[in-house]
Amino acid sequence: MQDLETLKQELGNMASQPDSPERFSQAVHSLASALMRIFALEDTEVAIFLSNSEKTFLSFAYPPYLVDAGIIPVTSADAVVAQIFRMGRPVIENNFMQQKHLSIFETVKAPGKTINPICKMLGVLLGEGTERIGVIQLSRRAPSFMDAGPDFSPMDLERLKQVAREVTPYLIRLIPPDFRGKLS
Repeated sequence: MQDLETLKQELGNMASQPDSPERFSQAVHSLASALMRIFALEDTEVAIFLSNSEKTFLSFAYPPYLVDAGIIPVTSADAVVAQIFRMGRPVIENNFMQQKHLSIFETVKAPGKTINPICKMLGVLLGEGTERIGVIQLSRRAPSFMDAGPDFSPMDLERLKQVAREVTPYLIRLIPPDFRGKLS
């Protein structure tokens, strides 16, 4: 996967630069852009969640319009992202609209976009060893299930797990120690 190799090189270069909010923001945008290319998704279909240092809640690091939208307690029973973070198990759900889930963030309108529900979802843990730092969640959004495009496949899940596995060491070095989204 050429996009993954290019991304790792970019993240490695960023990790060698002095720490700054801009460096972290650029790293998150580079990861999201690579995910959009690899999985042929729109910017509203990629979400990157990172935990605070106490591992008590998750905040959006991407997309930018949700960074200030709120936090998700890792103990939430309704948030799929919290379940992925707690259990460390990936999720592939091609009938997501029918599943019980926290939907409040789906109703936040992206600038210049129409609000569409998440129809299909793929999510994996960002972690290394026992260190859990967040979750990558990919989705297919559309006005209806019939318009949502192809199902996520087991091969897509394996590809996303590979991306998460290979970028996590870089993200661990790039995340500011006091990361709390923009809410703090």
